[in-house]
Parts: sequence; C-alpha cells; structure tokens
Amino acid sequence: MTSQSTRTTYRQIAVAFVVFRLVAFFSASPLAFAKAGDTGTVSAAATSARLEQFPPQQFLDLTNAVRQTYGVLPLTLDDQLNAAAQAKAQDMVDKGYWAHFRPGDNKAPWDFISEAGYSYHVAGENLAKGFRSPEGITQAWVASPTHLANLVSPKYSNVGYASVMSTDSDGSSVLLTVEMFGHK
Repeated sequence: MTSQSTRTTYRQIAVAFVVFRLVAFFSASPLAFAKAGDTGTVSAAATSARLEQFPPQQFLDLTNAVRQTYGVLPLTLDDQLNAAAQAKAQDMVDKGYWAHFRPGDNKAPWDFISEAGYSYHVAGENLAKGFRSPEGITQAWVASPTHLANLVSPKYSNVGYASVMSTDSDGSSVLLTVEMFGHK
C-alpha cells in the first residue's frame, strides 16, 4: 500500500469514526436540515432569544474537528460574521421565513455579511432548523453533501454563528441556526 493510499484510508476511517460517534451519541436529534430552495415558514409573530447555552465557540470546536479530519486548516470566529448570522436569524424570525434567500426581495446571505461590515472575497451559509444541540446540528451538516462542502471548504478562513429560538407556523418552539462563512 502506498503512503498516499494509507493516508486516504486513515482519513476515511477518521471521518467515519467522527460521524459514527456523533450519530451514536445524538441519535435523538431530529434529522431535518436545510436544503437549497426550502421555503418553510416561521411565524412572523414569533418570539426569539439568543441561546447562550450554544455559544459560537462550541460550534467552532465541532466545525474545526470535522475540518481536521479532512486535513483542512481550522476556521477562526469573526465578530462581524457572528453579527451577520444573528441579523439573518432575526430577519427570518421577523419576516416569517426559513430560506437562504429572503422571499419577496431575494436578499442574499452575503448581503447580511456585507451589512455587518465584513468585506469578503468568498462567502457561504449553512442553515439548520429544529435541532436541540450544536452536536446534532453539526451531525446533520456533515451528513449533507452541500453543507459538508461548506464545512470543509479550504476557501473559508472565518466563521460566525447564531442560534435563535422561534415559534414555528404550527405554534411549536423551533431552534433556527445560521452559520456564516467568509474569507477576506
């Protein structure tokens, strides 16, 4: 076996191990996550509050653990991206939508990033809805090829997070999470 194929095999084993541990430990988490074009709604009259028990550092640690298994440099938290993620999460609550692009005017994730003062070269976004923990959210993102692509993309160097509790259209409480990526 060549050195390259050995490294590839070890990387695949490491990724499988991380995913297996996350799935086994948090199997009670819902398995719904953001999909491109999802137009689910959130009640415009919803209440929200930042969830201090899910600090951005906790998401960052999980994200960087995934990136490490793929041999990608770690991300650093950025206050402007945290502010952009918070603004996007609050906008979804206030305007009653759950999507990457705001219905009506198609406001894009990168608009929130620019408005927060982050001058990006590249930018991206992951969304999650209905999870109970950062581990469950990260597990779902890892299980989704498009979300995983953002998580492990070497083109990003910074990240920001926000989790907001809201009320879904059926009146039940729901957690919305926004992850904003960028590179200046």
